[in-house]
Amino acid sequence: MEKKTIYATLALLIAGGLAVAVLRSPEKGEIKGPRPRPIAAFTAKDVTALEIISEKQQKVTLEKTGDKWMLKTPLEWPADQQNVKSLVEGLEKLKFGDEVSDNASKHEDFGVVGGKAAHLTAKGAGGKVLADFYVGKPLSGYTMIRPATSNSTWQANGIYPYMLSRDAKDWRNHNVIEFSSADGDKLTVEANGQKLVLEKSAPPEDKDKKDPTPSDMAWKIVESTGAGPKTSDALDQAQANGAVQALSSLRATDFADGKTPAETGLDQPTLTVTVKAKGKDYSLIVGRSQGEDVFVKAADGAAIYLLKRTSAERVLHHPIDYRDKTLTKVKDVDLAGIDIAVGSEHISLDHKGDNWTSKSAVDDAKVKSLVGAFENLGGSSFLDKPIAGPIAGTATLRLKDGKKILLRIGAALGDDYPVQKIGSPDVIMTKKYQVDRFLKKPADLAPAAKTAKK
Repeated sequence: MEKKTIYATLALLIAGGLAVAVLRSPEKGEIKGPRPRPIAAFTAKDVTALEIISEKQQKVTLEKTGDKWMLKTPLEWPADQQNVKSLVEGLEKLKFGDEVSDNASKHEDFGVVGGKAAHLTAKGAGGKVLADFYVGKPLSGYTMIRPATSNSTWQANGIYPYMLSRDAKDWRNHNVIEFSSADGDKLTVEANGQKLVLEKSAPPEDKDKKDPTPSDMAWKIVESTGAGPKTSDALDQAQANGAVQALSSLRATDFADGKTPAETGLDQPTLTVTVKAKGKDYSLIVGRSQGEDVFVKAADGAAIYLLKRTSAERVLHHPIDYRDKTLTKVKDVDLAGIDIAVGSEHISLDHKGDNWTSKSAVDDAKVKSLVGAFENLGGSSFLDKPIAGPIAGTATLRLKDGKKILLRIGAALGDDYPVQKIGSPDVIMTKKYQVDRFLKKPADLAPAAKTAKK
């Protein structure tokens, strides 16, 4: 009996020990302790050089000089700091999931084949290799990564294919000119022998405001020759502010490598815009157009860039465009009526008390939107020729003081309508969305049809 008791006790102890071991051991597939890393961790500050081969097998190398990154190949150029920053920070945040395969035959499936996949090498001080791996496909929420010296493919987060899929030009700094727009205190615009010089001036003294902000500051005319504004009252303040702001962070669309000033019209510029900020001049020279682009360069640089006209619209203006381009500033309460004609159709709206009426029924909300278009109607530039051909329509504002304002709208030119206020020789290019608010046919203002109740 004693032996049986001893054997039973031993069996019980062994079973208990096994149970404890099972309870303490991780489940199948569960990793106890830190996950293994095929690439040792390091910080963004440790990285001093990058070699990137894109999926297209284009190679670029970047090196850190001081606190700035420089592109070294395929040419020397200041790097796009934000693109490099996101990549280096991604390396610091690099985390790994599971090893999905150590079979070389699976490399194609995961997109990590050498000579086909994107390849990233990061180096630290003294040329020490911190990371060297291929970046493959995104699968199941992870990026497939394979260390260059291994057949093993791993799940990873922190680095994504798009970070390496950039063309060489996308690693280049596209900024043509950079300065703080708040520091700009002088603006000079020169074109076709005409010149306009503006300087910042403080607004009239406001006893309730001790320190005026940049937005409180106004521009005054120092010099004006040609068709530019001659008095500060006739100056388009918004145009001046817009030009300074746009020039302060002007980015190119592309690079015109290999082009000469003669080939791009920069030897005889059509426009030069200069902003003085903290005593330094920042000048943009504008050449000829190429499709929707225009050739430009900074006056103190040799590089020639291409800008989209649409993205640089606030800068590409001649002195005449700094004239006030207001067409109407008329509020609802000052209007006795409005007559709109579009082709052969027209409608008359009369203001009686707080209501707008017409011979035919009109939707009150639609009419109020139309009337609101005239509170601050203005354009962005001047057309250097009269309105020609069939017109899009007319708008006549009947004011309560008996005066009238007649606007003549020409056929649309791109995204603008040419608009002329009768009595003025100027034809002002006005955005379509502004004109479309008031250039309405009777049917456009009719109340919406009511749905019959079932």
